Amino acid sequence: MSKIEHPNFSTFITIGERLEGTLKQVNVIVKLAEPNIIAFYLPPEMNITTPEAFHDFAEMMLIMAGISAHTELEFHYFAKEKFLGGVKLQAKLDLD
Repeated sequence: MSKIEHPNFSTFITIGERLEGTLKQVNVIVKLAEPNIIAFYLPPEMNITTPEAFHDFAEMMLIMAGISAHTELEFHYFAKEKFLGGVKLQAKLDLD
């Protein structure tokens, strides 16, 4: 059986690479998983623990990475290998 690739997989990889480049500066590790899940491994000095903070951080990182349009994305947050929580961002397909 052959693997079926997600139709937006190359775009998803590009988003991950751009986020990784942006977040490397603040020691956040970015990992990708299908379908459209992005995991942020936070350093100890970052204190992001609420759903609102997860949402705001994800949106800010997308803006800083120059990503203005995307499909639905799900962000998961980890610190010291412990799952902190996650948030889904709805698709934003219109350009500002």
